[in-house]
Amino acid sequence: AGLPRSNLQRVAYSLDGESNLVRHFWLLLDRAEDSAPIEQVILADVQDFRITLFDTQGEQTDSWPVSTDAVVLPAAVEIVIATAATGEIRRLIPLVNMPMATSPPTVGEGES
Repeated sequence: AGLPRSNLQRVAYSLDGESNLVRHFWLLLDRAEDSAPIEQVILADVQDFRITLFDTQGEQTDSWPVSTDAVVLPAAVEIVIATAATGEIRRLIPLVNMPMATSPPTVGEGES
């Protein structure tokens, strides 16, 4: 129809019974009951896989949203993957800009 489409994709990750990290993705963004995920093994021999979400106060959770009052993005995501070949790989990814502790100087401030 020539209308703009979303560039978002629904995905999920899991470890299967054979220590493979599996990416599940859907061709539809919504949760239609008849839509089944397509599975793709992206890494073998995984010993550990964890995703931790952090709120703006540094509190941790493994599911989001934590309340239904307001939908607020997590402040950061930590991903941990461990294999025998690489050891543990840990990445902390900030998702939102945190307020600065001190305000930056305004234009003209400090000039004489």
